[in-house]
Amino acid sequence: MKIKLALALLLLPVMIYAQEQLPPAVVIGKNAKEKYLVRPGAKVMGNGALGAFLLRSEQDLEREIGSYTQVKKPFLVKDINLSIHENTIPGCVAAINIYRIGGKKQPLFFNVAVSDKPQDYHIRPEEPLVLEPGNYFIAFQIAGCDKEALNAFLAKPEKERGYDEMALYFVLHFKNSHGRDTPLDKMEYCPFNMGLAVKGQEYKNPQ
Repeated sequence: MKIKLALALLLLPVMIYAQEQLPPAVVIGKNAKEKYLVRPGAKVMGNGALGAFLLRSEQDLEREIGSYTQVKKPFLVKDINLSIHENTIPGCVAAINIYRIGGKKQPLFFNVAVSDKPQDYHIRPEEPLVLEPGNYFIAFQIAGCDKEALNAFLAKPEKERGYDEMALYFVLHFKNSHGRDTPLDKMEYCPFNMGLAVKGQEYKNPQ
């Protein structure tokens, strides 16, 4: 039986980001290898254990869950992959936020269709995105939705609101993650994640 877990997505001391952009794409050598920067981890109970983003206020659009990772050599992000198990949020716009610790975030936006069936998403940067050596936090966020649908849902008495309404479900994976409700909240540890994978090319000889 499927277990639907509404995760409290939140995390460790607040990180302060300076107002600097991620470094622009650099000229790099040809000596590169394909690799994962972030791996998804193994699924919990196959597809039977689910986590959820539940929209119950506009503030919930600021919630993030993601993983810390270290970039040791220049890394070209080519494909960010994740699966959405079910989505009942009309007009859902999601974002993959790439934070360099001590720097500003780089968001990559994509639309998530309403569906009661699993959907795989591959987010590929439109322009070359090279991460220079350093520590990063890569997170998923619901960045927007149909405001009329959200307001109509919130106008209902709580007892009339369906638990599955305005919700995005994902399969839980065995991999540490961190999350927070708003950019000013503390990050909190969670032993599971949503199966986000980041693949690309690591360059050995930057020019």
